This record gives sequence, structure tokens and C-alpha cells, in this order.
Amino acid sequence: MEAGAVVESLDGRYKIIEKIGIGTFGDVYLADYVSHDLSKTKKVALKEVVRNCYDVEECKKEAKFMKIISGSLTNIHVSKFIDAFNGRITSEGWFSWVFSKLSLKSGNLFISMEYCIGGDFNDVIRNKKESKSKFEGKVIYDYIYQIVDGLAELHRQKIVHRDLKPANILVSWEEAKEVLKIADFGLANLKGHATARSKPEFYGTPLYWAPEQREGRSCGYPVDVYAVGMIFYELCIVPRELSQDIKSIRDKVKKCEEVTLPEEFTEDNGWLNKMLTKNPDDRVTSANLKQEALFSVIMQTVGTIVSQKGSYTINRQLGSGGFGEVYFTEYTPNGSIEIQIMALKKIPIHNNDAGEYQKEYELIRKISESKNQHIIKFIDHFTVEVADEERISESSWSSWFLSFFHWNSSINQNLFIAMEYCPNGNLASKIGGKIHLKNAFSRKTIYNYMYQIADGLEELHQMNISHRDLKPENILIKDNNWLNKMITWDPNNRMTSADVKREACSRIE
Repeated sequence: MEAGAVVESLDGRYKIIEKIGIGTFGDVYLADYVSHDLSKTKKVALKEVVRNCYDVEECKKEAKFMKIISGSLTNIHVSKFIDAFNGRITSEGWFSWVFSKLSLKSGNLFISMEYCIGGDFNDVIRNKKESKSKFEGKVIYDYIYQIVDGLAELHRQKIVHRDLKPANILVSWEEAKEVLKIADFGLANLKGHATARSKPEFYGTPLYWAPEQREGRSCGYPVDVYAVGMIFYELCIVPRELSQDIKSIRDKVKKCEEVTLPEEFTEDNGWLNKMLTKNPDDRVTSANLKQEALFSVIMQTVGTIVSQKGSYTINRQLGSGGFGEVYFTEYTPNGSIEIQIMALKKIPIHNNDAGEYQKEYELIRKISESKNQHIIKFIDHFTVEVADEERISESSWSSWFLSFFHWNSSINQNLFIAMEYCPNGNLASKIGGKIHLKNAFSRKTIYNYMYQIADGLEELHQMNISHRDLKPENILIKDNNWLNKMITWDPNNRMTSADVKREACSRIE
């Protein structure tokens, strides 16, 4: 299809923007979707299933799997299904629209899915190869964890992908972080259901095939695990091409010999070979693989900070706050194995800035008393010697500031503040996404946001707190429709926050 072509469905129309990829059974396009009643507009990935494919029923099966997946899970590492329909390609215009309505049942099969702006994972690998650089270990483990997190969910739903490879893993951006999503279920099969293909080796991508796929035997969950092993190996050898090592890998697997990684990853040889073992029954399961991948991610973290209440394992930086950096953290209370996700703010304490830190401390202490759901929750606080962030001793809010600056002005410490984690980033990211996709917020959404901001703002004003830096970057989003950090400004001659709250509330339908 050419740019500008229109695909009509019973529910709406898709205007083609550009071709963005090739799936198992057809081309994939970026398209603008508009419902016929104009109530819904969004950018989607639209796959056109070719009419002369191996089997029309096989083509339709991909839509069936995606519908099953979409209706039964919310895993962020699996691409979201939107719709499957028989559509007719037309040009714009009234006559074309009427004609398409009369002939929809005989049209091609189309599958619409969420659009991921980062392309596919193969592009990420290719860019790394072209720059002649390597992936860091912690980046590789994070990638593998995301892949097996989605895969474990598919297997839990009794779905075998059978064509897992970098080109079938999409890349989205959330909170300025790459999020991988498994896609293209054209070769997927429900475990326990017979497949229509007697020659599975004619399909899929040979580079990532398990031995049983190459031999034309039945394929279960272990073929997906083998593919993950090949992807892991590929990431570890970049910028070298996987095709250069494929014969050696297959020979070693066939002879039940150990496949080895580059020197910097030798400690992961055992893990790799659990995925690449010849006998599919001996391979690690996706569920166990997920746990092992998570452990590897944790072992590659920035470090572990220990307080009197528990330990904080820092995984990655989320952003920068008013006085320091904010990290994604896994918190384990003392005497518990339960892991809680938190945001941990690190504030470096310099001897010349005691007054500013004292001011921030007082604000945090006061705000932490609020029960308003639209103000960020503060959970814990402690200090760490800059020279040793492995162990720390916790002090009370007041005694720390009173003793530290009078005890020795030459010593620097870090103040850590644990806060609730808001997984959907900030309002600035949401606005940026709308600008990128050239979409607008609905009037109802705008009023809803304004009400939530004003609700938190009113609470702060009632506590006589004026932040003076209210902006989208300082408004965090815990859920898709709930804003969590509301901050304020102070000059006269404006509506009060209570007025804004009432006004916004009156406009929410």
C-alpha cells in the first residue's frame, strides 16, 4: 500500500502513513485510526495479511492468538492487540467510502496493534554493530529479563511463539527507558493443539531454530527458550555477527558440548547452556529463566544501600530531582523476603548548603503527613557516608541535621529519601508522546488532570506549602489516569487552588 491509502473497517478507517516492517504473513504499516463516530483517534501498527499466503486459516490464527493474549493479560512485554477485520483498501473520498462499505466482507484480513515508536529489537542490535561497540552486561541482562517476562506469560497462557527473534520484538519508550514487547504471532500455536503445518522447518528464522525445528519435529515451549538463548549469545558477541558462529554453535549442541561466551561473560556459560541444550526436555523453563534473569539484573545494579529498616537495591536512574538523583529501587524489609518497588532520591550533602537541605527536610517531613492521593508519599529516610555506601546508620529527621553540620563541616554525606514509585513517568513525558504522535488530549481528560492537580495543590496550600516550581516534569503518573505529585506557586490575584479544583470538577462529565 502507498502512503495516503485508506483501509475501511466496520468500526472506522485507517489512513496509511508509511510502511514500517514485514511480518510473517504480510507487511506492517503505521496508520492513523479514526472511528466513524470520531470518538477515537490514535496511531496504530496495521498488518495487511497477504491473500496468497500458505493458508488463509493459518493467517487468521495470528489474530486469534493476539486476541487471546490481549484479553487475558496486561504484561507490558507483549505487544497489545487492538482489532482484526476484513477491510477494503480505498482512496479518500465519499464514493470510495460507500464502495468499501458494500464490499467489506470480501476484503483482505488486517490486524491492528499498538504502535511502538522504537522500531524492532533488530534495529537496536544493528545500530550497535554499526558503531563497532558492545552491550554492557547489565543492559543485556535487562533485555533478556524483559523478553523472558513476556515469554513466561505467553507460556502461562499455553501459547508457543515458535518464531522468537529480534525482528519480532518491538521497542517502545516508557520513562525514557527501552521497553521490549514480543510481537508477530503468525507462527504461534496453542500447546496441545495440532498445527496445520507438517513441515515447520519451512517457516520461522533458521538462525534461531532449535534442533527439533530443524529436524521437523513437533515444537513446544522449549523452542522459544532456545531462541532466547540464541538472542542472549548474539547480544554478548556484538559487534560480531551471529551468522559467523552459528555452525560452531549447532555442532556443539549436537555433540552435547558446552557453548562458550566471550571472556567477559564466561560466568554465564552455564546459564546459556541451560537454554541451548539439545534435548528440549532438559532446557530451563521460561518461568525459571525469568527468575534467573531477574537475579542477573539485580547482580548488575548500581549497589545495595542498607538502613536499619531494610536494604535498598538500586537498579537504574529514573531522573534528577530538585537537589539530587532519583533511582528505581527494590526494597526488602528486614526479616522479610517480600520485595517492594520504590523510588529512592539521593541528595548529596555539601557543607556550604546546610540551610537549603534543612529547608527541604522540613518540607518533606510536613508533606509526608498528608494522606492526599495526589501528593507523592514519602516512606523512609536515612543518611550514608559518601566514602561507604554499602552500610549506613539511620538517624532521626531532626537529630541528623542538628548533629551533622555542627559536628564536622568538612564531612560530606548523602541523604536518601524513599518515596512511592510511579511507573508511568511524569506528565511531561505524556505530553511529549501526544506531540510526537500528533494527537490531542480529549477535553474530558484535560479536566480530569486539572482536577487531580488542583486537589493535590489545595492540600499543599492548606499546609501553607508553596513549592514555586509546578511544571509537567514535577507531576508524576502512578496510573494512566491518576497524577500523583502536585506542587504549587504563590503570587496574589489568582484563583485559589480550591477554586481551580471546583472549576475542573464541574467540567468532568
